[in-house]
Amino acid sequence: MVKGILSTADAARAREIGEDGIILSYHGCRQLDYAVPPIRVLQGVLKEARGMTVMANSGFRRGTDIVKALALGAHSVFIGRPFLYAAVCAGMDGSLTPSRCWRKSWTATWPCSACGISTK
Repeated sequence: MVKGILSTADAARAREIGEDGIILSYHGCRQLDYAVPPIRVLQGVLKEARGMTVMANSGFRRGTDIVKALALGAHSVFIGRPFLYAAVCAGMDGSLTPSRCWRKSWTATWPCSACGISTK
């Protein structure tokens, strides 16, 4: 598994060297504020991946962002920062707030997307 892929060329190289999967990520864009968002390169990377697992990380803040990535073909989406911020602000109970918000957004968005994936 390789994390930090943001181009079709890197995805092809990962496949060539025998990686099982890749994680599209710009590592929170802390170092590269002009890096391309993973959602923009997802479809091209999926074509180059040719069956490898492709997961997405970085820039996903709402349930609709998750739906978009999954609808475009990502196998999964990682989200971390909102949970950390919520935990710092409101402790353990607060850390559950982002998942509650995403769940509401997710269940409202999937039926409208015609993607055929269960919201349960």
